[in-house]
Amino acid sequence: MVLCDAVPFCFGPISKLVSLAESLREFAYLTALVSGTSKELGQFGPFDKLIDCNTEKPSQLQKQRHYFERSKLFLNVMNPISAKFAAKCQTPSAQVDSLFWMWEDIP
Repeated sequence: MVLCDAVPFCFGPISKLVSLAESLREFAYLTALVSGTSKELGQFGPFDKLIDCNTEKPSQLQKQRHYFERSKLFLNVMNPISAKFAAKCQTPSAQVDSLFWMWEDIP
């Protein structure tokens, strides 16, 4: 299983995730943590399962910890909060940040 998250800020992050997920669909079972705009657009994406979770709130991430622990990969688009949580769970992760050019230091 590949666990996915796109920060729910406008439609840019979830659009990127849907595009990536379309390429991964034939290779993996895709589960997405969604809320707000990521839920709105994610429901039309190629995900096998959508889980309501505001990934900007650590308490909600903690409730989904078992998904992080069972996943082979965490695919994260622009959400530093869920990225830190995945690291805490020791889940292998791939990070997508289309705004990396604006960081003074890459976090």
